[in-house]
Amino acid sequence: MGKIHPIFSTSSAAAATATASPSRDVTSTTETFTMWMKSLVMNGNGCTIYDQNGAVVYRVDNYQKKGCREVCLMDLKGNIVFTILRTAPLLLCPFLSRMWKGYRCDEETASFCVARRTKRLFATGLCCEVVGCDGRYKMEASSGGKLTAFKITDVVSGGVVAEAKRKHSTSTAGTGVLLGNDVLTLVVGAGVDRSFVMALATVYGLMSSRL
Repeated sequence: MGKIHPIFSTSSAAAATATASPSRDVTSTTETFTMWMKSLVMNGNGCTIYDQNGAVVYRVDNYQKKGCREVCLMDLKGNIVFTILRTAPLLLCPFLSRMWKGYRCDEETASFCVARRTKRLFATGLCCEVVGCDGRYKMEASSGGKLTAFKITDVVSGGVVAEAKRKHSTSTAGTGVLLGNDVLTLVVGAGVDRSFVMALATVYGLMSSRL
């Protein structure tokens, strides 16, 4: 099966499609997405993100091993929204600083930087500092240290920007079945750049070796 490659737009094409690009798409109300930690491409790693109507809005197709150094967050058509790169760790203390940078499709400088730091060599939790996109954030596991669920909070206000939990299936009886740990419900708050949240969710998946 042939690979589906991302589309690297030229400057003229990017200008023509700027209004249609989801790279700076701020939510007006709280929105709910489904994040499936699987790629739509056979034998590929990655994830697929659906809106509440069941339409694919973002995807990551990783043809390398899980946790690779570079991936692209794309829209349904393959247009790059964010390029995410992992920087080289410190030579002497690689576990103290693991950093990822996110570049928007139309920018040469990083829009955000995510650093994972821990005081313990074999720490099991995952907590990251995020700087960029006009703020400082914290991204951490939110389910007893497990890597399945996570939340993103604003460091200044303390408010939750987005949170992901294992998804329950819908049921007319009002009780749903808890789905596998590769299917998450991602809730994004109002007034938030949803593409930024999706990029951070992608970084979280890379850090936890889930995609």
